[in-house]
Amino acid sequence: MNFSIFFIFCFSALLVLLIYYIFGGSVENHERWQHSFDFEFSSDEFYTSVQEAITERKIPGVKFTRVKYSQGNIFSGSREYLHIAKDDFMFDICAAPYGTGFFVSMWYAENYGILKQMANKIPLVKAFMERRSYYQIYTEAMAKAAIHVGFNAAIEALVTSKGARALGKIEMGAYKLD
Repeated sequence: MNFSIFFIFCFSALLVLLIYYIFGGSVENHERWQHSFDFEFSSDEFYTSVQEAITERKIPGVKFTRVKYSQGNIFSGSREYLHIAKDDFMFDICAAPYGTGFFVSMWYAENYGILKQMANKIPLVKAFMERRSYYQIYTEAMAKAAIHVGFNAAIEALVTSKGARALGKIEMGAYKLD
């Protein structure tokens, strides 16, 4: 009797791990921006500046956290990112030393939970889940734009504080957030 309970437990655990591996925690990266700077600065101060610039815009539902992502495999070091999330989309911002200077990167991604991923596998359910109102579409677009404007303001403040030349439109890039 104990062997069958153990077997059921192990099988259930493997099934849960398999489902999580297939569907869980999936993030789809859409866009990124990066730039290197010929001066050093504090990552922590930059993250604080970005958070303040975005908070000033009073975007409802935006959450800020600091997360650490591995630089490679399980044995490699990690880097701290400023994680900005709202609904199903997120931005991860990294500011870190590189060579004799620093770099900043900003990744835009969408986070699909396990239920949404499973529902997207069923065409009829997917069709209903993808239907969004104009209100949902433009409020999401405005939130993304406001976050990007706050990020740009923090970059501009950083560059100005170091007495460096401001980045031009080409250097700031055409950051498409559709």
